[in-house]
Amino acid sequence: MGLGKPEEALKFSSHARKPKACDLLHIEELLQRNLIQRVAVESIATPPNRVRWAQESTKIAKRNKSILLELTPDETQFSLLFSGSWTRHLQAVAARHEVSKKTATLLLLRYYGLRRDIEAASLDGRWRKGECSERKVTRKLGRKHKRVESGHRPEAIGRNATQDDRDLIKIFYDTAADQSASKASLYSHYEDLFSPTKCTEEADGTIELSKDESVPILNERQFRYALNKVVGELKLLENAAGERRINLSNRVAIGSARDRVEYPGQYYIIDATVVDVYLVSAFDRRRIIGRPVLYVVIDAFSSLIVGFHLALEGPNFAQARIAMYRAVSDKAQWLNWLGVPHIAHLLPQGCVPTFWFADRGELHSADSRALQVELTTSLSLAAAYRAEWKAIVERNFGVLNTTCVHWVPGAVRNREKERGARDYRLDAIFTLKEFSRFIARQVAKLNLTRDMSRHLSGSMVSRSVVASPTSFWTWGIQHKHGSARYLPQEAAVRSMLPHTTALITRFGLESEKRTYVGDWMKEHEQFKLAGHNVSVSPAKLTPSPDNPALAWCQMPHESAMLEVKFQNRHHVTQEFCSEDVTELETVCEFLGQDLKDDTKAIRIDLSRENRNEVREAKDATEATLAATPLTNSARTKGISANRKAEVQALESRTTQTSQIVPAGHASPEVLPAHTTAEAAPGTGVDYFKLMSTEMAHWSES
Repeated sequence: MGLGKPEEALKFSSHARKPKACDLLHIEELLQRNLIQRVAVESIATPPNRVRWAQESTKIAKRNKSILLELTPDETQFSLLFSGSWTRHLQAVAARHEVSKKTATLLLLRYYGLRRDIEAASLDGRWRKGECSERKVTRKLGRKHKRVESGHRPEAIGRNATQDDRDLIKIFYDTAADQSASKASLYSHYEDLFSPTKCTEEADGTIELSKDESVPILNERQFRYALNKVVGELKLLENAAGERRINLSNRVAIGSARDRVEYPGQYYIIDATVVDVYLVSAFDRRRIIGRPVLYVVIDAFSSLIVGFHLALEGPNFAQARIAMYRAVSDKAQWLNWLGVPHIAHLLPQGCVPTFWFADRGELHSADSRALQVELTTSLSLAAAYRAEWKAIVERNFGVLNTTCVHWVPGAVRNREKERGARDYRLDAIFTLKEFSRFIARQVAKLNLTRDMSRHLSGSMVSRSVVASPTSFWTWGIQHKHGSARYLPQEAAVRSMLPHTTALITRFGLESEKRTYVGDWMKEHEQFKLAGHNVSVSPAKLTPSPDNPALAWCQMPHESAMLEVKFQNRHHVTQEFCSEDVTELETVCEFLGQDLKDDTKAIRIDLSRENRNEVREAKDATEATLAATPLTNSARTKGISANRKAEVQALESRTTQTSQIVPAGHASPEVLPAHTTAEAAPGTGVDYFKLMSTEMAHWSES
């Protein structure tokens, strides 16, 4: 019969790729020796589900039944199991019904597993939800399990939750390793641990535990309801969110950011954010340069925005100190450069504060502490995940976005993107300077119109103080502060802005491929020494954040801060920010275009000649085609033959030319375009007159 050892043939739980056959006499012998046991045959209880009845007439069920009718006759099964034709016969049946051999094999194994019931084995198996007509109860037993509704577990009809269930859920949650998991994951784990089980003794004497699906278990909705009751919904939310998220967004805030603030200038709150708008380059508006970073400094007493700064770099101390400088310095020069000097009274100069208040970011550094020592101020840092301590400046970011930023072209819109919709980045129109001017007007509007009526005190009401930040600031400086300290422009530059070293040359101060000049340099002794190639000590240079065309320098062994101007011959510096210039220099350096250009005149002449050459050749070709028209296919046909003919014509023309020119007659000598005095002596050509003509031509171009 082709069988191996009896133990191998009757091994329990082995993978049945093919049913194993055994001699009936041998099975009876094993039964007598109590090596195997008989199992009671149970009928298949298929509930009268209307969906299953409907599936008996489907196309898939009919196909499966026709396949099984070919494989289940007695002579066919004998041939499959004992004649070695299992694979060949299954492949033939699968080919006739246009299915795979695996499908036919699974159908046959399902037929054996369902005790040779063709009708049950032919069903599709992907049953939909339906109603079970045999479920008749006289009292409510809890919500039906989803597997009852689909017909997979008609016996698990559900039950009510008891006190024991609630105690078990409480113990389960308290001992759970991950209490931040979702309720669905918790229910899945609860079901795996506490679902009813049954013991089954196998044929080899082993005991196997399996789920007892005949005993109902709480469904997921009952589990969620009981979990909320016994644990508490608040504790579940806190465990799911985590301590950091609770501290950041869900902590109870019963105070105010203005608590214990007595006068203007006591606390300046500073913070940065990435603005939700894309900008374009000031040098080439076709190039998008991304989103800027906005620094805002606000007085905690009056909510006055005393300073802001837009940068193209990520948040760092170098940019934060510019915003701090702008908060305590005079903004007239900066507003003049922006082109909005008429709003200077709405952006007043701030006094030196008592405390700078910030988060643990850019200002938590050694350079920041050195700046506090220089200004004789103090730095207060907010605790981690306590954004409500800086609620004034955080809310201003939202106000700016809601009122103006989200409505300009190029703004980042928080909406669902549709396929084929235009990319909002392509709508960018603002340069950095234009957007700075746009934000300056909006800040002036907020300083003038923000409603501060909830913060009016009795003394303010008696003095008829207008409920706006500018009025709060003016009244507070006069009646509350008492000793406001304002920095002159030179002192603010010296103490708050970083400086770099600049090389002193006869052409001015050179720093990072930039040249700065000033009228006072003509009479300064160290610049005169540099003109005689005498080495001098470098100077300290501080670029102005208010106007990129200006800077201050401190000469060696001198204490005065002198003003110099940025020398740029190619662009109008007034139209660009210093960040634009830095960004352009970075791009040029990346492209290898950072070399000094001293061939501009020659390049212009050569480019003009090339353009003329192209225009003349185009006119000649178009005239020839107009005289003798040709189709496109005729013009592109036989290019290789045309090339050979061209070469032969050039060779014959060269031969004819050499024959025409008589021997012994040399060509007249032609002077080169750029004649030198040594190359053409005695020719009668005025060399210096020729060079002056060429230089005049270059200067005009």
